Amino acid sequence: MAAAAADAHLPPVSHPYRSPSISTVLRADVNMVHFHYFEDLPYNEDIDSPLFTSLGYNWKLKIRKLDQHVNMYLVHCPRSKKSKIRGTCYCIITDDDNNRAVDTSFCFSTENDKTAFGDDETIELAPLSDCLVVGSLSVELQMYLHSDDRVTSFYGQCDQIRHKVANVLEDKETADVVFAVKRQSFHAHLNVLKTMAPNLFRTLGLDEHDKSEPVPIGDVAPDIFQTMLEYIYGGDVYISDVRTAKAVIEATDKYGVDTLKPAAEKRYLEMFKFSKGNVTETLLYADAKNCSLIKEAAKTYLMDHVDEVFASDSFETLHQSKDLTKEIILSTSKRRKLE
Repeated sequence: MAAAAADAHLPPVSHPYRSPSISTVLRADVNMVHFHYFEDLPYNEDIDSPLFTSLGYNWKLKIRKLDQHVNMYLVHCPRSKKSKIRGTCYCIITDDDNNRAVDTSFCFSTENDKTAFGDDETIELAPLSDCLVVGSLSVELQMYLHSDDRVTSFYGQCDQIRHKVANVLEDKETADVVFAVKRQSFHAHLNVLKTMAPNLFRTLGLDEHDKSEPVPIGDVAPDIFQTMLEYIYGGDVYISDVRTAKAVIEATDKYGVDTLKPAAEKRYLEMFKFSKGNVTETLLYADAKNCSLIKEAAKTYLMDHVDEVFASDSFETLHQSKDLTKEIILSTSKRRKLE
């Protein structure tokens, strides 16, 4: 059952009321959700708030009135593919004197395909009567995003523009170039590619290519090439594991999709765990692919565990690059002098 309610989306907070327990905050939003005619709402029924947007995703707040308590929980409402996100939500309800009658929090994570959170949050019903404004119960939601496998395109938060551009990808009626990737075909537009991905446009020689013939792509998997196109067209792309992140990095390095590459590197680092056995191999890879973020992270790990890494068999692989070996030795020497 849906309540007659209104919601107001406010800009991200720069000075949140409370600090989340997890230090990494990618984004923070504040929303007000109102349940009108609260005292007249039925008991033992789920009451939905209107759909609202926070942290770039759609949500609903649900409440259930019981005899002496109210259950409150947050519901994630993905538009299409479910993304893997993790964060913290603070629920605040104030009374007539602006004191906090309710101040509770819970974590949310969609990594296990869960969509409802905080369903064990129980609030006493009686004190809420002092929190009603013209019969409405207002709930302030402070939401903090800690991790997200979605990579947002360089169109930023201009959702209306992004969605309009993203929707023309694969439009066969207006497309003027077709990419043949293994056994799959992707329809695109030369003007979009030339404007938004000039390096890819030049690398594939699209200016001189016969429009009546498909452009063959033989060195990238179809799903990875599709990811690049979706990003170029302003869509949100999903990098859910290290393998995908690495494949996106290699494709963007080859075709020069420069804005997606560092975002893929960041996702790689969020999921990858360094060890003395893999750090030198990762360092060589980052150096070869010009991955500055991964290279810096690998160097930092190596120098933090320098004695262990130098004594391991994996360090021998670093000799494949004399320049990189020299760089590591110099960096280590400088650090030890500072210590």
